[in-house]
Formats: sequence, C-alpha cells, structure tokens
Amino acid sequence: MLAGKLLKSMLKTRFGVLIAKIQGNLRVMEGKVKVKINRLGADALTLGPIAFIGENIRALVNLLNFRGVPTAEANKKSYNSPVLAEGYAQWDILRDPEKTILDFLKTKPSFRRMLDIGVGGGRTTKYFTEICKEYIGIDYSENMIKACRKKFQKLDKTSFAVIDARNMSVYKDNCFDFVLFSHGGLDAVEDEDRMRILHEIWRVTRNGGYFFFSSYNLDAMFQFCRVKLSKNPKVFAKMLVSLLLVRLSNQKMWKHVRGKQSSLEHTMFNIGGHEWGFKTCFIKPKAQYTQLKESGFENIRMFDLQGKEIRYFPNTTSIELHYLCNIVKPD
Repeated sequence: MLAGKLLKSMLKTRFGVLIAKIQGNLRVMEGKVKVKINRLGADALTLGPIAFIGENIRALVNLLNFRGVPTAEANKKSYNSPVLAEGYAQWDILRDPEKTILDFLKTKPSFRRMLDIGVGGGRTTKYFTEICKEYIGIDYSENMIKACRKKFQKLDKTSFAVIDARNMSVYKDNCFDFVLFSHGGLDAVEDEDRMRILHEIWRVTRNGGYFFFSSYNLDAMFQFCRVKLSKNPKVFAKMLVSLLLVRLSNQKMWKHVRGKQSSLEHTMFNIGGHEWGFKTCFIKPKAQYTQLKESGFENIRMFDLQGKEIRYFPNTTSIELHYLCNIVKPD
C-alpha cells in the first residue's frame, strides 16, 4: 500500500517536471517564432511548420494543465487571458443573425436600456449603442472589461462592469428592455449554472422585453468528430491533428456524441477553443426550448448562422443556433 502511494507520488512529480520542461521549451519556441515573424512576416509564418508544431504543442500543454480542473474554473481562467482579451478587442464584425435582430429592434420604439452579457472585447457594442438610450456591457473577465473601457472610453451612454451572469444582484428586477448574450457565452457554463443565468436574465428584464443569445447545437456535434478528405495535404494534416486532439480531450464523451443519434440532451465538449483550454456546452434545440420555457420565456424563435429563421428545429445541422424570446411576467 505504502509502496503504491510512493510510486504514484514519484510519477506525479516526474509528470509535473515534464510539463514544466514542455512549457519552458514552448516559451523558447514562441520567442523564436516572434523573431521569425519580424524577419519573414506573419503570413509567411502562419502556414509554416514552426507555427503548426508550436500550436499543437501548446494545445497538448493546455490539455494537460486543465486535466481534472472543474470546467467553470478552467473556462473563466481561459477567458481572463490578457492575450485573448487583446485579440477579442480587435474583433468588431456583427454576425448575420445579430444583424437580423438589430433590424428587428429598430422597429421597437420602447427599446431603451440594454444589457450585453459576456461582452468580451466589445464586438457588438458600437452597433447596439446606436439604437438604445443606455448600453451596459458586463463580463466575468476583468481583462475583457479593461479592453472594452480602453476601446470605448469616448463613447457616450455606455458603461462596462465586471459581473458574473450567475449573480446579477447588483441590478434590480425589470430594469432592462433587451438582454444579449452572444457568441455562445451561455455555453461556457454547465447545466446548473446555465439555468441560474437564465433565471437571472428573466428577473432583470422587464415584462415584454427580449432576450437574444446563441448556443451550440448538439444535433450537429458529429461534424467535429470526423475528417473531411482534402486534396491539400496541409489542410488534411491540420484536420487530422484536430480530430485526434478532440478525441484525446473528450475521452469520456466521445462515443456518445460521434454519431448523429445520441440520447444526450446536453454535454460539455472541448472543440479546441482558446487553444484547447476551454470546454463548450452543446445542447439539443428541443432541450434548449424546454429550458427557456421552464425559465419563463415565451414566443421562442430560432435562427441559423445565415440569420434565417428555422421553423422546424429537429435535425437541423446548423452548428450554432440563435434564439430570440420574449419575457412574459404575470401582472
């Protein structure tokens, strides 16, 4: 018994030393990569073997670092990366379903106060501030909020705060006309926290207000569990490595989601987000519809990635779905 514990301790120590060495070598490699970027230009390096190898070594390190770490904790740590926040702040393209909802809201004269949850680097900010009287962006990542404040310091009627959507007690009941939770932000937490967030959103939104969000579709999960043939060897190699990493990082759930028919209604799955340090919730449309109804939302509409409304949701192959719903409260 004692010998077994001692052996386990030795293996754990050696494993930790190995990870440290890998991380150290990776930092050295990244330094060399930066030098090569300066010499050759980013485009030349992006397609080269050094970047490909470095990217996948980093992925393996992240998989090992977050092994056994609770999903919520790992995801929050991943989102709070200064490098990630800087990258998010450069992104300001509105997606097609968001354009659809923006046009819809322009027809609503009562639309005054908006809450943008999981605002990230402020991708949606400049578009929605044009149609509301007051815009508030929140995120549980301090570095994301720092990036937003820096980016929009001269923008009127706009404010940002570090707030976790699971607890928005700082806001009174019925104080927002519209709540947005874009780009799969709701998928960063597991089912219990997901329901807690939905209840909080229902509470802070006024009767007749709207909630719009996106979520990954479990019915389309099989797309991440297979490789498409490609005549380009570089593309094929990248897809093959990606599939192997998906398989490695989702060992327990792999057999449940690789087919089109699965009894699961929702699951946390690693598809490579944030260099494989992030797990995303995938949920079946029918299960999402049920969650919304149980949380008090009505008039639920669903849109695909092209912004087209989906009338019949079973078996839709759109990997990400957008939902628009009404808040209906008793008098």
